[in-house]
Amino acid sequence: MEQVCSQKRASVPAEIKNLFEDLQIDDPAKNSALKANEDPSRKISQNIFVVASISKTKAWLEEPVLLTYHLYTSLQSTSKVSKLPSLFGADLFPIGTNNERPSLKKFHGKLCRLFVVQQYQLTGFQEGAIKISPLSIENTVHYLDREGNKHEYTGTVTSNELEILISPLPTKNKPANFSGAVGQFQVACSVAVNSIAAGENNNLHIEISGTGNFSNIGLPEIDWPTESEHFLVKQKDSVQTNLFPSTGKKIFDIPFIVKKEGDFFISPLHFTFFDASKRQYRFLESAPILLHISNVLYADKASPKPITDRSTIPYHNAFLAVLGTLLAALALYLIFLGKRKKNMPLINDPSTESPALEATPTDFIKEVDKIGQLASGETTISAYKKLLSHYVQEKFLIADGPDWLTLLEQRNSALSKRAKSFLDSCDHLLYANYSLSPDTIAQLKNDFLSIMAMEDSSEEIKK
Repeated sequence: MEQVCSQKRASVPAEIKNLFEDLQIDDPAKNSALKANEDPSRKISQNIFVVASISKTKAWLEEPVLLTYHLYTSLQSTSKVSKLPSLFGADLFPIGTNNERPSLKKFHGKLCRLFVVQQYQLTGFQEGAIKISPLSIENTVHYLDREGNKHEYTGTVTSNELEILISPLPTKNKPANFSGAVGQFQVACSVAVNSIAAGENNNLHIEISGTGNFSNIGLPEIDWPTESEHFLVKQKDSVQTNLFPSTGKKIFDIPFIVKKEGDFFISPLHFTFFDASKRQYRFLESAPILLHISNVLYADKASPKPITDRSTIPYHNAFLAVLGTLLAALALYLIFLGKRKKNMPLINDPSTESPALEATPTDFIKEVDKIGQLASGETTISAYKKLLSHYVQEKFLIADGPDWLTLLEQRNSALSKRAKSFLDSCDHLLYANYSLSPDTIAQLKNDFLSIMAMEDSSEEIKK
């Protein structure tokens, strides 16, 4: 069995099932019975016909066109496709057919049952005349003689050849950002949360919907705020290919964070497509998005869970696992000896001497154990981020606020870098959106304890 020849990609299934088995014609004995002097092939060719038709004989590049093959039969037969059409310079996308209620129609003077053999959405990607070779159907006709004996004969029928002329898209007024989309489309974008804390996870959602050729639609250019960071794009196609023209939407979800407080804009997105019915390019623009970012850095609150590729997480490696385990053991040893740092003045006002804290010091080992009992991976990661902020503020007497990481760098740059790396790893795990394994949870614990060990084992704190 031959397949459609295409210069881009395979467009039809490799196997075609039998179609129209045992068609019930009004008088199968009279119509289907083969007389003694009749030629089987000739009888089939005079009673079974396959006809190719196309919705347009002239089309633009990448414009969807409907290609249909109909079967007309006045015999009781079993039919199957034996040769698929072939063409060069265009793609064929199969469209579902429904033959549950075939209609009756006269064809070449005979009353026939009418079926749809196959339908395709054709899109030309090469300029000029494109020939579509015939489709062939093999038919087996069954009938009973007067004595009740079963007989059958076979023959093949072939469709007519078609030709379509593909014209280049107009160069006049062609936009620079045109990607090749032809049809009727709309664009919309939104964010999961418009008001959110600095450093918290957000998601930009983009939908391009409509009808036409979706294969050339890509992600529109995005003008991100200068204080933002975005991550791996997740793309989803929701297109009904059993309709003509194809109908649906292409969806893009992009996780991102804004690192600094303030009001920011995501500028309007621009999308251009060619409207074949109006023979012109159309320019779409989405509404701008306002983001209000509060000054609570790494706030512990519910947020959407963006998705990125786990392979981008530079977090899991054997070296860190071994190092974390050794440092954790050292931390436990030092902490249980009761070693504590002397109280120090607030870094916010170096000239002011602060008295020793009266509050009972936090048992961070106990807090780490509590986090280990949490069921949710996202809750676990957020809890470690919050506990790190608490640990640094208590150990270094840094006032609660969004700048605690910057203030820590002034006191202990090595510890500040390690803390920032830990927070970055937590964020990457949040963006990955997968269940944390026991090894990952253990690694988080070891890394947190290694930060405590760095502070407890340091011999000098910068002033």
